[in-house]
Amino acid sequence: MNFLKGLRATLRILLNARITFTKPQHKKIVIFDKELSDFVTKYLDKKNVSILDIRFTSNKGEDLNLYILLKMLLSFKFSSSDYFKIYLNIVKPKLLLTLIDNTTTFWKLKSFYPKAKTMIIQNAFRGMVKFDVLANIETYKKNKNYMCDYILTYNKVVGDKYKSFLKGEVVPIGSFRSNSVKINNESKIYDLLLVSMFKKNHSGYQEMLGNFIKLFNNIKKYSKEKNYKLNILGSKTTEIEEEKAFYKDIFSNLEFNFIPQAKNRKTYEIVDKAKILISIDSSLGYE
Repeated sequence: MNFLKGLRATLRILLNARITFTKPQHKKIVIFDKELSDFVTKYLDKKNVSILDIRFTSNKGEDLNLYILLKMLLSFKFSSSDYFKIYLNIVKPKLLLTLIDNTTTFWKLKSFYPKAKTMIIQNAFRGMVKFDVLANIETYKKNKNYMCDYILTYNKVVGDKYKSFLKGEVVPIGSFRSNSVKINNESKIYDLLLVSMFKKNHSGYQEMLGNFIKLFNNIKKYSKEKNYKLNILGSKTTEIEEEKAFYKDIFSNLEFNFIPQAKNRKTYEIVDKAKILISIDSSLGYE
């Protein structure tokens, strides 16, 4: 039964992924997860870097290596961990890094591939709210295989939280993503810029939203009194029209400019052009 279940899962991945056929080459650096990798690859010699795709079931077009897959099938192994183990033993990297700091899978890589240094770079706000990774610290402490050589965080406070369950050295660096973009305060073209908090299906979202109605009403009042144009920085690459409609309902009778999220949107440059930035719970505002 487990064999058939694993085989079905493998077939689903095959239908979703982009298959590569050549045996992976030796690389000094492996970036675990393509997500946000462009923020760090621009500083690296690309011929020494390999990106290990991991989102085969959610992202179409991610690379799945047939050579590794066949080695798995021949040994009747079907887990993602087996795929990662075989991949790393072939590529033989000296450094493993990721910008997706809250993935438990990466925290375990050191336990089955100890030859490389491992590094996580914090990419978003981390808090103790129930839906955040740091809300599960007590559970994580029970796993003795969670370790990472270098934990690069926004600040020491978050670093200490990570270090309470993740063995490694904390290095507070601020936001790697924000620091990679030069600050430009020369022109301010947005009077009021509100960073969207739209989370349609988020647990507890409606309750949280109710707590900020007074703030939204005050933003509307302030915008009218000062004759300031309200701009809203969208957060969703999907559900864009729903997000826009959400704010039309909240800011009824107030004209605003909606800036949708997009893959190539220069978000940090937009923030620099705001006279007043308003953020409730976004990583961007925290940065």
